[in-house]
Amino acid sequence: MSLSRHLDTARSALRAVSAALDDASSPFEDLELAAIQMEELLRAKATMDARFVHLAEKTDAPRRAGTTNLCDYLTRTLGISRKEAFARIATARELYGEIPAREVKEADFLHVPVSDRDDAIHKAKTAEEERARNAREHQARARQAAVEVAAEKTTSINQELENLNENASTPRAELFADALEQAKHRTVEDLRIWVRRKVLEANRRTRTVAGKKDHLAAHRKRNVWFTRTDTDGGVRFGGYLPAGMAANLAAALAAGRQPGTNTHDSPQEDKRTLQQRRADQLNAICSSYLNQPGKARRGRGSVVVTGTVDDFQRVGVNTRFATNTGHELNALEVLQNTAHDADYFLACDAVNPVPLALGRAKRSASFEQRLVLAAMELVCSCPDCDVPASECDAHHLQAFIDGGRTDIENLTLLCRRHHTDNNDRHDGAGGLGHYARDALTGKVGWHPPDGEPRFNTTEKRKSAAGVRVTSREPEPPDGRDTERAA
Repeated sequence: MSLSRHLDTARSALRAVSAALDDASSPFEDLELAAIQMEELLRAKATMDARFVHLAEKTDAPRRAGTTNLCDYLTRTLGISRKEAFARIATARELYGEIPAREVKEADFLHVPVSDRDDAIHKAKTAEEERARNAREHQARARQAAVEVAAEKTTSINQELENLNENASTPRAELFADALEQAKHRTVEDLRIWVRRKVLEANRRTRTVAGKKDHLAAHRKRNVWFTRTDTDGGVRFGGYLPAGMAANLAAALAAGRQPGTNTHDSPQEDKRTLQQRRADQLNAICSSYLNQPGKARRGRGSVVVTGTVDDFQRVGVNTRFATNTGHELNALEVLQNTAHDADYFLACDAVNPVPLALGRAKRSASFEQRLVLAAMELVCSCPDCDVPASECDAHHLQAFIDGGRTDIENLTLLCRRHHTDNNDRHDGAGGLGHYARDALTGKVGWHPPDGEPRFNTTEKRKSAAGVRVTSREPEPPDGRDTERAA
């Protein structure tokens, strides 16, 4: 029987189960049994998802969707979220990914006497090959166990294993297989606790291929993260720092502990909590960096507030302005962030989205062009992408090497992920498309190797000042007006 026939049978079965759930006469005991059996089926589906992702990566399938990025392929082809795509990729790589032996370098054995070094290196290579073989056996065991484990549990295991050190004493594949066995009789919450404890134990015995303690484990794990904006306009952030960086941050924040710092109030009048004073000190440190004179940041290390002239003229307590970092500021926050440098304006034609003029008081031409792109586009030009301008590259629509000029008409915002997917030759080679400006509307769109161009219609893109200005109904020719986006 063909795959399509099997799927038709599955659809019919699901429709029958759905009809039974809608039937008030169905005994609850039967429905309960059906729900339990459905969960078992979904576990098998999660394993099939992992196998499909592995095959997609192995066969270079992403190019079928005009990308080299596996996550983008899954979101475009299956219509799933990036979060779900990442979860499936993680599971696929745990179950089917290659497990090479750790590399053994002579530099790891400089502490060994020269006369014994070759023998030590040989023994280490042998041990690492054996370790990799054992890990592959554990991976095969994990594939067997995964069929009986819900996707939610598998995802929770992967999340906890992200904290495992590269040189932990217990290989990741072994911990993953053991965790899948534990998942059969533990709740999701208890499973997380079990995996977390095992990760801590393995990390305490971290050793390099030379058997030495891994002193760079914390340094390799350094990171900072931000959540998306919440309903109050704020974000949560956190991260992981090695001891040296943590000491620097703690010392820098300590300077703002005392009441009266970073405020016009006297110490006696300062009613801020210690946590609020720390937050204000962190903001003062960031503001000091951003406002250093002569700092060459190429347009990235600056906050660009965007909006139309109407936005600024009709500003109220509920007005919010989009920025190149992806955050929306209210009027008070705009004043706080533009207290030092607020000397740019961008004049835009209300019909054609190409800027008419840019006023400049400071900075380099590259900064001004990035400022224009932030005001006009705000986010990456790839369809469905909302990576903010501050994290995007300025892409030449006509490649520079082919004579493309670094003019605003030939530039657009592309995040690094989608920039690498662009085909500069515009010939569809390798299954990759390109970006071009529409001659009639002036909008930049993605042109797949075959098919019509697609444009970014996300809410973030629609909130760009340039898009909002040019989306209005045009004025009659004799009364044409010019709007500004700043």
